[in-house]
Amino acid sequence: MTTPTVHPLPSTPELTEQQVRLLKWRAAGCTRTQIARDTYTSEGRVTVYMTELQAALGANSRTQMVALGLIHRLLTPEDVISLPVLQPVHLSGRQLQVLKVYATGGNDTDAAKHLRISAATVRGYGSALLQILRARDRTQAVALGLLYGLLLLRDIDGRLPAVTLRTHTSQPAAARRPLEFR
Repeated sequence: MTTPTVHPLPSTPELTEQQVRLLKWRAAGCTRTQIARDTYTSEGRVTVYMTELQAALGANSRTQMVALGLIHRLLTPEDVISLPVLQPVHLSGRQLQVLKVYATGGNDTDAAKHLRISAATVRGYGSALLQILRARDRTQAVALGLLYGLLLLRDIDGRLPAVTLRTHTSQPAAARRPLEFR
């Protein structure tokens, strides 16, 4: 029997100042339209920049892109939390399940199939969890879920360890084991 191959999480990528700024806008829940307006560029150009940023981070989705920004410490909690909520945050079991589907880059249709419920019901759960987390969109909700300890790193990518973001980032760099994709 062979042991599984372990792939270390790539080191913190070298991003341009523009890419970091774009990552912070996206983490704060800004839409492509808002970013285009604020940067005096087209939405199509913003989409190209986002795709390049996603590739630079090695992310499979925009949601994972923001999560990796937190994991690599390119983003701070202040970059994500626009409206603080009372702690601890309580989500229902279904709301948490929907958030976990969002964490993998899924949408309402994916969550409906996964949970075997209607898309309309998922939209209700999704809307409620956005209100509870005071998030502008699913991507910001996932980032907040990581910050508030509702999601584990493994919820973002099954190859990551089952630890909270706080556990991962609270260790000094010298003592922290590198994250490994299994």
